[in-house]
Amino acid sequence: APPREAAPSELSEEDFGRWAQRALSDGEGGVESMGQEARLRCPDAFSSFTFTGPLRPAFVSPRRKPPEGCFLPDYALHSKGVARSEFLRSNTKTIPIIEGQDLATMREACRLGRGGLGAAA
Repeated sequence: APPREAAPSELSEEDFGRWAQRALSDGEGGVESMGQEARLRCPDAFSSFTFTGPLRPAFVSPRRKPPEGCFLPDYALHSKGVARSEFLRSNTKTIPIIEGQDLATMREACRLGRGGLGAAA
């Protein structure tokens, strides 16, 4: 797909609306051009499924690639979408021991927080 045109910095509301519509219509998958009924039609993969409530699956647009130079979180770079940062954080099993001035600061923060919650209730 060709790269998307950037929005000009100074546009009237009307011109911006036209630009936005053109940018959306250039989107991959053509979801914007689909009718409401087509977007809400139950996918074939669920045709034999018996639903118990009112919630139903609908059209899922194709995955779109983010623009070049865009910051990507670590899970976006992993093949299975695993967040390495969360995995590393969850593997730390040491509970911090707070003592001295840090303990006094923590107690004061908790006291103030409790006071705020009490005032809000």
